[in-house]
Amino acid sequence: MKLSELIVRRKIRRILQEDALQSNAPQGTYGYAAVRPAGGPGKLTFTQKATLAVLGALGLRALWGIINYDEKSGKPAGYDGKTAMNAVICGDSQGAGPLGSEVGKILSAKGYKVSNASVAGANPAKVLDQVRANAENSILVVAIFGGNTTDIEAPARATVEMYKFCESKGTVFIAIGSPPVTRITDYPSFAASFPDRAAAARGDKDYWLNLKPADSYSPAGRKALTDKMQEAKGPNGEDIKVYGIASNWTAGGDYPDQPDGLHCEKGAAEVARAAMSALDIDGITSGIRTQLKKSRTFNPEDIGMAGKPGEIKIYSELDFERYKKGISLIESGSPEGDYTIENGPAKGRYQFYASHSTFLLMQLLRENVRKYSIEATNYPTLNSLDRRNANAQSDSEEGKALWAAFLKDPALQDGLFKHFTDLNSSLAVREYTQSRNDQNDLAALDVAQILALIHFNGPGGPAGVKQDGINSSPPANPGFVNAPYSVYIKKFNTGYGYGA
Repeated sequence: MKLSELIVRRKIRRILQEDALQSNAPQGTYGYAAVRPAGGPGKLTFTQKATLAVLGALGLRALWGIINYDEKSGKPAGYDGKTAMNAVICGDSQGAGPLGSEVGKILSAKGYKVSNASVAGANPAKVLDQVRANAENSILVVAIFGGNTTDIEAPARATVEMYKFCESKGTVFIAIGSPPVTRITDYPSFAASFPDRAAAARGDKDYWLNLKPADSYSPAGRKALTDKMQEAKGPNGEDIKVYGIASNWTAGGDYPDQPDGLHCEKGAAEVARAAMSALDIDGITSGIRTQLKKSRTFNPEDIGMAGKPGEIKIYSELDFERYKKGISLIESGSPEGDYTIENGPAKGRYQFYASHSTFLLMQLLRENVRKYSIEATNYPTLNSLDRRNANAQSDSEEGKALWAAFLKDPALQDGLFKHFTDLNSSLAVREYTQSRNDQNDLAALDVAQILALIHFNGPGGPAGVKQDGINSSPPANPGFVNAPYSVYIKKFNTGYGYGA
């Protein structure tokens, strides 16, 4: 990627930010902290237009997809359709028929929510209208068309306009051009599809093959039509992802004869697979998923503390009372926290998961005899187990009693939080030190913020930010939707007092 492109992307991300998904619901800790769904993001700070960061979804261009800002909903136009992975198939009878159906199956298997707007008989201009009506609320448009015109150039011109429109809406565009014409194997099917040609073709299985080369329905015309579609360029001279069936398959060779000699029915699944493979649907889908994951919420430089006044570089610099407030604001709703709160298996002010922390709690009690209201010897079975078995017994009678007592002892909750944080301090400092010269998002965070990631998702917190970016989310338990790491850190910043 060019340095200039990186700089522009960074500037765009800094200008166009969203208020994060927020919820007052308590959040679990250490691998499963979560917020319940609470609607979409808030208003963008740039009030006229916003760039949906589907950058690089095709691996060809940067900074495309200027989408209109919707003042009423407070979201970028088409936001819900894009995050839902909506895909629409537009086209003529090829898109409406078996070929479109097979393409739809491929897309559905890859996680898209597929609709089909194709209309039999639609000429290129009408297919363009379909694209314009559906692109904004979709992340992907597949146009399957090319026929229904005597102008061999018309599909290529329409392809360029479709591409430009989709790009203006932050939508990925790919196209599949017409298949070749073949011998007619079923005259009644031909007559039903082309009643105006029925008389001329009666008894002539080679009707399409005998048309003059200048005719757009002739073998030469079909190939010329799809060749021109494949050669179409975007406004900046960039390639457009187009697969012309007639340009890549040969009637009478690898492409089977069709009942009416024109519509792709026999072998439609094989043709669809070949087209979508050539168009790199796997790469496109991977790019879309990656960019959607990174597209929302925050620039790490804006919420990270690296290089800013107050940056914490070593554990001894951490103001632990402020750190407690930062985590408490996220986990139990206020800086002072709620020691009695339960959220399923998550317990107390800091929302420790019993299934992850029973052994840790027993370890603390064993090492601090008579310091707290309960003692390890009160739980003989748990006291004799190793980490894996103790955590597995968190829902046993002893485990339930232990955590019920935990909820009644604020000092014990604070003690477990300090114990957990101390144990993970070396990991946080190591991740901080190793990431300073890295290009990933963890390099923007300081030791306190990396500790917060560990409280959120254990070692998977820093690892997830390095691998998938600060706007990604860790996996969640059933019934929850995990907040992105960026949301967690932004709220931690508020509780800790960064920027105050």
